Amino acid sequence: MKHTFLNTMVCLFTLGGFLALMIAEGSAMDSGLKDGRLLGPKKKNKNKMKGNNKKMPPPPSKSKSTKNKSCKREKKKLEECNANLQDCIDSNPLIVPTAPLISLISVEATSLVDTGCNNVGGFACDNTPWVYCIDSLCAEPTPDGLSTCDCILQTSGDSRLPPKGDAGANCVYSNTGLSESFKPEIGGRSTDELFGAEMCEAMKEGALISTFGKLSQSPESIPNFADEVCPPETPFTYCWGAICTQTEADKRKRGANAVQCECPYVRAPKVNIQVTEAQCTPEIDSDPFPPTTPPTKPPTNPTCAYLHNGNPANGTEALKIILDIWYDETGIKPDLVPTCENFAPSTNIDIIGCADHDNFNGIAPWVYCADAICTPPVDGISNCKCWIQESSESIGPGSPTSGAACVIDFLTFGATPPLVGAELFEKMNEGELYSTFGGSFGNSSFIPEIALEACKPNTPFVYCWGAKCQRDPTDPTIAICRCPQVNTPEGSIIGVDLSQCPAQKGSVCNYVHNGGSRDWAEWAALDDWYEITFPNSGGVPETCEGKDTPIGPIF
Repeated sequence: MKHTFLNTMVCLFTLGGFLALMIAEGSAMDSGLKDGRLLGPKKKNKNKMKGNNKKMPPPPSKSKSTKNKSCKREKKKLEECNANLQDCIDSNPLIVPTAPLISLISVEATSLVDTGCNNVGGFACDNTPWVYCIDSLCAEPTPDGLSTCDCILQTSGDSRLPPKGDAGANCVYSNTGLSESFKPEIGGRSTDELFGAEMCEAMKEGALISTFGKLSQSPESIPNFADEVCPPETPFTYCWGAICTQTEADKRKRGANAVQCECPYVRAPKVNIQVTEAQCTPEIDSDPFPPTTPPTKPPTNPTCAYLHNGNPANGTEALKIILDIWYDETGIKPDLVPTCENFAPSTNIDIIGCADHDNFNGIAPWVYCADAICTPPVDGISNCKCWIQESSESIGPGSPTSGAACVIDFLTFGATPPLVGAELFEKMNEGELYSTFGGSFGNSSFIPEIALEACKPNTPFVYCWGAKCQRDPTDPTIAICRCPQVNTPEGSIIGVDLSQCPAQKGSVCNYVHNGGSRDWAEWAALDDWYEITFPNSGGVPETCEGKDTPIGPIF
């Protein structure tokens, strides 16, 4: 539902202008003469009939039938206008928070300190299926203190689980009398012993358990999430180490990898929660503190008023975990971890006037980002790992309405005017780094082989063409480029590092990739580019599924 507010306002402004005109015309009819003329100060009529000194009679009024036809026409226009407005509103429904409001939950949250379950740590369980619950949607807890959370089964990969009996959901089960109820799901084991190597072994034998795994290993869509620090003792669901099950009804509803986990409803002195970024805007814009809320000081962050999965860690600890685990394989780390405060929906390049493909060829050192690896966006911008090329011919944006610089200018409210055309290449020759398209003329450094994927209209992707970059201080051959996240109703073609395909196959478009609003026909015309960039490759690249890219539009 990206840009719902903006699209609705466009409809309102457009139709509102028509309504205002209608109202103005109606006022003239209501406050003027019968023929529609506005009343004003009385003026002497200088045009008198000759000979009898009498005033000219008023013009004949319209017949009743004529007036009725006019009113019917105006009424029809107004009805059509209202219908169009309603259609616009219906096509842009209001997004509301989906998580339960904590102030309305009557069950008391279990204290992790009182139960001795406040440890964090971690035990590595590699090459094993695991369950993703980080930003899962959780139901209101039941009287036994458990909340059912919608999670996602992952293929065999590396994850981190509770190391001892004093950490995780398994600890809460054991210390609140719930251990026996979970024996069937974990091979007859007791949760008193379900941690570390024993938990890993149970997972290898088929037990479904929520752990914390790496970002790149997923057969199913994992949405970008925001990490939020909440006030002490804020209740949250604790899914780390939670025991899960699959049901046919849930799989029919959410897909083959749908898993539901029983996560304890807890509180702790230090709290971090994770929120699906799509819920950031509705939660921040909501009023989560109704009059029924006890007269205590509410949290400064509205997202903390809603029930989310979390962990008993402060911001520093959570940041270290995220950086060490989630970004371990990418070679890049974000400047900031995404939060709801710095979340910005993807920008529609057509609406903001940045959808043009005006090219400008020049010679200068350039940066290759076609299949860059990118972090989730912060403030609408991702950090992307790209490759610096020696001076040669490349293609950059040729107009202020083309490329990443146009989008950045919009996001910064005009503070960074687009650098395009000859001026762009002048700066590149002076030593500044920018992402351009130069594969058609050959590359001078290693670049990973690329797969291409077509994504549906309005699917977010990062847009690196013309983006400004900085040299990676740890590797002189690498540039980190600041690429805005965008979308387009035309759909997009994204570039994927071929080595990432096995982990992302089936849901590539749900990951953060560089792309452009093009169709397969345009990519097919770049056959020469691909042959030059990747000799002996056989022409246009395949998709992650190993299929040839079709010729012609696909949407």
